[in-house]
Amino acid sequence: MASVTIGSGVTSIGYNAFLKPNTNYSTYIKKTIWLTNTPPEGYKYASGAVNYVANELYSSLSNKTVYPFLSSIFEVDGIKYVPVSPSERTCDAIDCVYDSTTVKISIGTTVSYKGVEMTVKNVKPYVCYGNRAIKDVQLSFESDLPKYAFYGCTGIDKATINNKGPIGEYAFENSNIKSTLTINNSGNISESAFESVGGEFVASINNIGSIGTEAFKGCKEMTTLEVGQNVTNIGNSAFEDCSAVKSAKLLNHGTLGSSVFKGCRALQDIVIPDAITGIGSEAFYNCSSMTSAKIGSGVPAIEEYTFAGCSSLTDVNIGANVETINERAFSGCSALPAIRIPQAVKTIGNYVFKDCKALKTVIMEDKSVDTGLALGSNSSSPLFADCPLDSVYIGRNISYNTSSNYGYSPFYRNTTLRSVTITDKETEVSPNEFYGCTNLKNVRIGNGVTTIGDWAFSGCSSIDYFSFGSSVKNIGKEAFSDCTAMTRLISHAAMPPACGSQALDDINKWTCTLSVPSGVTAYYQQADQWKDFFFIDNNVTGISKLTDDSAKPTSIYDLNGNKIDSMKPGLNIIKMSDGSTRKVMVK
Repeated sequence: MASVTIGSGVTSIGYNAFLKPNTNYSTYIKKTIWLTNTPPEGYKYASGAVNYVANELYSSLSNKTVYPFLSSIFEVDGIKYVPVSPSERTCDAIDCVYDSTTVKISIGTTVSYKGVEMTVKNVKPYVCYGNRAIKDVQLSFESDLPKYAFYGCTGIDKATINNKGPIGEYAFENSNIKSTLTINNSGNISESAFESVGGEFVASINNIGSIGTEAFKGCKEMTTLEVGQNVTNIGNSAFEDCSAVKSAKLLNHGTLGSSVFKGCRALQDIVIPDAITGIGSEAFYNCSSMTSAKIGSGVPAIEEYTFAGCSSLTDVNIGANVETINERAFSGCSALPAIRIPQAVKTIGNYVFKDCKALKTVIMEDKSVDTGLALGSNSSSPLFADCPLDSVYIGRNISYNTSSNYGYSPFYRNTTLRSVTITDKETEVSPNEFYGCTNLKNVRIGNGVTTIGDWAFSGCSSIDYFSFGSSVKNIGKEAFSDCTAMTRLISHAAMPPACGSQALDDINKWTCTLSVPSGVTAYYQQADQWKDFFFIDNNVTGISKLTDDSAKPTSIYDLNGNKIDSMKPGLNIIKMSDGSTRKVMVK
């Protein structure tokens, strides 16, 4: 029961007169208007969730508002008003007319009755609660829209809300809006204000303030959403399970809460504006129709599960200022073919690419001042274990836990990876980094790398072409074990790098040509493991050339400091053009 008016002639109300069936409490009335100056006997049995009385004699009622001029209640266009101050010409809207003629509700800043214009001070809770006849709502008064104001109004076609104040909790919850919802109020939209509103409506929201927790949750038939630039933060689950929304245009600033669009299964694309400064976890979880996501430069982190389960996502543009991609952020993005990691990213968490079964291309952008990129894992499996990688571009130093408990490396035993490019920005290829990548064919390593770690390319049985830059000084043990298919090994290092145990042994010395810089062939012909190549040339044209300032050997000394013409068995000391020295062991 939405509303009861107790007339001035009522003197008594029987025990449990308004008892809700099959319950042990006396009333379920939302609004009770008491027109009697003297409280009727048993008046508590008609108590409403809110009570409007003429005086303080109704002492047993809770949540009551005293209107001394309640007997002057009047009705205009389906709304019932009570004078607050006749001399000041002010009134409140407290109730509505519940019949089929009440198809339009319009509450403005003023209302005129019998030629007297009065200012509307307040609209009270439950004012049109459960009125199923209302089709059109127009609100432009200068106060709050209270809680439950239009709760359960299932016949609404369109609603325009321009009040000067917030929209209260549950204001339109469980209503229907069949056409359009336009909101331009000055104030926040409170928790659950439009939760579970039905109807295939288009929503345009530009309130000056925030959108509260679960404000539009479960609006399962809303088709289109636009959030304007006046809106600040959007709360947790604000649009969760709005499963028919295909288009969402966000122009707001501030933050997006956790689960804000979770379960919006029809949402096709999203653009996060630069004015957004944060996105909560699970923000787009299970948006299974989303194909494109662009994240603005104002966002510092992609939180846990943000895009998890977006199984149609094929295009991701991560903002330039994102520093952290947290756990499972893209897990289950099973259609995503490529990912570009901006240079600002410092950390990629565990399981970020879990079940990304179409991910073939990974680009880690170059970073001139490198603070490192820490990569997680899938527990005991590599970070990219579920990804059919084809090409990887590494433009900066990467780090990860190399133990078996964390999968050894992000690329360990990735059997589809074909091509790897490591630019001048990385300084080390870590142990086991590409171990067991049996389809890897082409590797290019820039001039920044100084060390190729133990077993770094072990088991890469399909490598055909391998080129490394001028700064490599050490190659770890068994770095190229089982690399039996290599036909071209290109070194831009002026001096042959020191090799660990069996680093080059498995390379077929008959079928693989070693290419080295001009003028240093003799050094390679005398160095341990390098001298075993039958074919050594100095043709490096068309490959990454040495930089102009690369150090070159100028003279050779033995261990006693005596200058010699060429390297001899034992330890040789090479003086370089930049003043540094290198040690080379010749067996």
